[in-house]
Amino acid sequence: MKDEIEPAPQLLEDVTSIVQEAFGWSETLARPWAEKFCCAMSKRCGGLYIYKSESKEARDFVIRQEYDGSNREELMRRYGVSATTFWRIVTRRR
Repeated sequence: MKDEIEPAPQLLEDVTSIVQEAFGWSETLARPWAEKFCCAMSKRCGGLYIYKSESKEARDFVIRQEYDGSNREELMRRYGVSATTFWRIVTRRR
């Protein structure tokens, strides 16, 4: 992966597993695809936080960072939170 952005190890493992499960591919086939995908996403979305669903603190942080006052519905959909949860997150002190 010369001149490529190194993907985060855990993200690479997760994407490899997802590709294996989704397409029934072996790790040998899935890993190179996952590496290219992760590198492309890193380039396209540089600085974007990718959170794991079990990390509510990270999710909440990202929601607060991305909220611009007009994108409530989009963020609620993207992160799968209710309106009540959304307002609790954005009004909580940082």
